[in-house]
Amino acid sequence: MYALDTEMRYFWTEETLSGYPNLDQSIKEFFRMRDHGELPDRPWGYENCYLIAKDFGEFLSKL
Repeated sequence: MYALDTEMRYFWTEETLSGYPNLDQSIKEFFRMRDHGELPDRPWGYENCYLIAKDFGEFLSKL
C-alpha cells in the first residue's frame, strides 16, 4: 500500500522550503538526501508515492 503526497512535496524547491522554517529535522534530512541523490531510486512518476505497508493487513495493524 502506498500513500500519495498530493502536494508533491518531493519537488519542493529551496525557496518553498524557506517558507517553513520550523520543519522537523527528519523532514530536513529527507530534502538533504534528495538534493544529494541519496534517496532510494523510485520509478519515474512515483516520486510522491510512499510505501506505508506491504499489504492491507499490515496497514490495518499500523492503525
